[in-house]
Amino acid sequence: MDYINNEYKKLEALMKSHVAVSREILWANIFHDTIRGSRWLCEQPFSPGRAAIGYPTLYALYRILDEYQPKNILEMGLGQSTKMIGSYIKWKDSKNEACHHYIVEHDRSWIEFFKNMFQLSCSTEVVHLDLKRVELDDIEGKPTEVNMYSGFRERFQNQKYDLVFIDGPFGSPVYSRIDIIDLLPECLADSFIIMLDDSERPGEQNTLKMILNLLEESGIEYAFNYYGGEKASAIITSQDLHFLCTM
Repeated sequence: MDYINNEYKKLEALMKSHVAVSREILWANIFHDTIRGSRWLCEQPFSPGRAAIGYPTLYALYRILDEYQPKNILEMGLGQSTKMIGSYIKWKDSKNEACHHYIVEHDRSWIEFFKNMFQLSCSTEVVHLDLKRVELDDIEGKPTEVNMYSGFRERFQNQKYDLVFIDGPFGSPVYSRIDIIDLLPECLADSFIIMLDDSERPGEQNTLKMILNLLEESGIEYAFNYYGGEKASAIITSQDLHFLCTM
């Protein structure tokens, strides 16, 4: 019986993996169809997957930038999302439409490598913040370590963002990528979008719950959904932008 149960679990895991891959391929095709003839993204190559964001996230991020056109963006983690947001910012520059784009990254060598590979707009600022390990108690009172950016709150408080994209720092097992919690809800514009990548993982799931609880405690109405393939991104919007959760 144990052998049968083990084989069943293996088969179940394999089927889930195949479903995730199929969804990723479907989103890849949807993404490429969506950006065909784009006003600002036709020529930019991407390398999604593995540690980087996947096609569902690329698709959702493109639709947000192209249709909502945010003006003050906070991005946590430098990577494939930066290529897309950076291309959008350069397009807005060309139209003399003021936008601000802040990127938080802990790895100086990666910052230099990326800047040599991709030319960022003068409206984009890369902010280097070192990582620190913070010890917090989990729901059972047991200590757990969390990766956070040093000086994050001091650097980004007292500003309003209409798009917050979270794909950094490195994930943590219990609470992951919780830096934004220290700024919520004061950092959000009246109309806002929060995207949290890798939201299928337990650490990001717990952070997601914390974000939603903060919004509810503050009386802020919101809409919420996932875009998923091999990995998932959660998207939270103000109620007036609920359509971005159903694209």
